[in-house]
Amino acid sequence: MTLPGGAANRLSYLTDPTPSAETSYHASFSFNPNTLTSGANPNSVLTLFEARSGTGAQVFAIQFHRTGGVAQVRTVIHTGATGATTTNGVWVTVTDVAHTLQVDWFAGPATGASPGSLRLLRDGVVASTQNGNTAALRIETAVLGVTAGVSSAPSSSMAGTAYFDSFVSTRFTLP
Repeated sequence: MTLPGGAANRLSYLTDPTPSAETSYHASFSFNPNTLTSGANPNSVLTLFEARSGTGAQVFAIQFHRTGGVAQVRTVIHTGATGATTTNGVWVTVTDVAHTLQVDWFAGPATGASPGSLRLLRDGVVASTQNGNTAALRIETAVLGVTAGVSSAPSSSMAGTAYFDSFVSTRFTLP
């Protein structure tokens, strides 16, 4: 996936419409940020992966930015009956080589003490975990690539190439 820079920037992604009202969703893929940059604005982020509900609303996502030359990823989990409330995970550093990113999402029960959760693993090691009321949310679509955050302003310094590979997803826990 390449962002050529400036006005030529466009979203670039693949969509998997096969999840069906999933209450548990697990995905893993190889990501190499290579030369990808989110631009000069340190608040700019690119969404690299997201799981969506039947209405197309984002249930959770993996975001990317590069600040001070350091590439980082984080998760975002949407909670509540409509997914209107979001919680950002911590930024996790990734170097400019291939890393395996894995997410494990659980809707959680409608009642009780156990909330829903989203866990991010980088190269098989848990990097962050978020919890929240996700009982009413279901996964219907998964989207891999740069799905949001792209600036196509002529002056945008957002540019570069990133590589994605080895995508796998399941409703069951990944090894």
